[in-house]
Amino acid sequence: MIFELVKDLAKLALISACLYYALGVYVRRKRPAWSEPLEKRRLGILFVLVLAVSTIKLGEDVLGGESGPIDEMHVMARSGFDWLLIDMEHGPIDLASAHSMILATAGTSAVPMARIAANAPWLAKPLIDAGVLGIAVPMVCSKAEAEAAARALRYPPSGERMWGPFYAPMRWDMPMRDYMRAADEELLSIITIEHADAVKRIDEIVEAHGVDVAIIGPGDLATSFGHHGQIDHPDVQAAIREAERGILASSITLGRVAFSPEQANRMIQTGYRIIALGFDWSLGRARVLRSTSGPRDRRRVGECTAVSQAARAHGLTNATPQPSKSPTFRVASLAPWCRAIAAICASNWEIGRPAARRVLTMST
Repeated sequence: MIFELVKDLAKLALISACLYYALGVYVRRKRPAWSEPLEKRRLGILFVLVLAVSTIKLGEDVLGGESGPIDEMHVMARSGFDWLLIDMEHGPIDLASAHSMILATAGTSAVPMARIAANAPWLAKPLIDAGVLGIAVPMVCSKAEAEAAARALRYPPSGERMWGPFYAPMRWDMPMRDYMRAADEELLSIITIEHADAVKRIDEIVEAHGVDVAIIGPGDLATSFGHHGQIDHPDVQAAIREAERGILASSITLGRVAFSPEQANRMIQTGYRIIALGFDWSLGRARVLRSTSGPRDRRRVGECTAVSQAARAHGLTNATPQPSKSPTFRVASLAPWCRAIAAICASNWEIGRPAARRVLTMST
């Protein structure tokens, strides 16, 4: 974050220097009488310009707060989660940021895992070499695809991963040799069942060697049926039940996302053992909306009253007041995203822990 700030300030300084030079040229040519006093002030003008633009860039005294994914990972890792998934399929996260997010979990019990964009070993390799202990592969629709996902995480002869874990041993504070002996057993191979074709072949897929976890993805599953956004559609629910049946009958651990504490507890009773309690953006947005609903409502009521008074003053008695769609007010005390997420994790979830849960011995 400091590096990005320095880069931004350097850009602003360069722009300001150009404006500084252009202002001097204009004054000397068009306003020679202003030249001497302005020469004494131009440095001060430059400093104030950079300071003002930098303050806006930093987001001081505006509605809400700013928190990058590394900051969120740092907070969430200290909020009671057993594992955290770095979303590199749909999230705007690059490899350098993912490495920093992995390091942000050090010193906690939260195990870092990652979801990659496709079933490709080259996408998984740098992440496991950086220290994640699980890779989630999307859209697995056959036994062959499931086994390919598992082989990408294991060293020969069990898999196709080759040597090069330069950072993973340091993340787990262990010698390279010890890491390589333990990695095959500790790394979780996670496949996602999120297509109608995968449900049709669920009994075949769960026989795949090396797969540890199967996550059911209702959103993509509904889309594959043509029921976009309708995860409660009977076809989708029937497919979920069929996928649950096949996975629970195997040695593979069943997982899914829960959207409420009640749903999470029901899923545990069904047999789910890996449960995602939402996403950083959804948890943060929910908390922020609750924090701002009062101020926003009061602001809109005030705007409606002002509009009505103005309408009556101009004789427009039938005017209908319209609240502003985007009120520009300030709430300086609003907590940042990371604090919102921490508060949710600490107080909003009352979920029973599964009796049988995999213990990752490499977690600190």
